[in-house]
Amino acid sequence: MLAGGIAGEARNISQGTSGAEVTFRLEQHDPSAGRTSMVTVRLWGNGVVGFVSEGDWVEVRGKSKRGFLKAQVAFNRTSGAEFRSPGAGFKRGCLVGILIVALAAIVVILLAL
Repeated sequence: MLAGGIAGEARNISQGTSGAEVTFRLEQHDPSAGRTSMVTVRLWGNGVVGFVSEGDWVEVRGKSKRGFLKAQVAFNRTSGAEFRSPGAGFKRGCLVGILIVALAAIVVILLAL
């Protein structure tokens, strides 16, 4: 299971008009109680098309926004496919740190010439 994520069965899958967005319901089940909850999930970015099919068992982790769970990371247990949204691996602070180090290296190289 993805740390901090939720898992369930994918239902009502729809693809956005841009081809880079997929929305589906993630239905969570309990063996004794049946369907216990439902979350609407939105995947956005490259690699979304064909990631999930009706009835697949999917795990997602992301942020809730405007009634949707905008998935940053998803794993399709049925097919073995993995999805990461653009920038899912980096935090803004990390990116800023990388840019500062890169600029410092360029300055050092230019001063050495």
